[in-house]
Amino acid sequence: ATTGPGGPTATPQTLTQPITYTVQPGDTLFSLARRYNTTVQAIMQANGMMTYFLRAGAVIWIPASGASVGMAA
Repeated sequence: ATTGPGGPTATPQTLTQPITYTVQPGDTLFSLARRYNTTVQAIMQANGMMTYFLRAGAVIWIPASGASVGMAA
């Protein structure tokens, strides 16, 4: 059984406020959205991104979990 490179810390985290995150090699918008319990669209909107490209070493905003606009419960 493999636990993956993230180990036990790979479980989704619920954020109560936006955080800054330094992009690591191999990170994708999808993997970050899953890790921080948000959406690709919310991350892109928080950073004014027009493409899905992430550059290692870049600092981006991760919005608070569930803070995406238009998501009604």
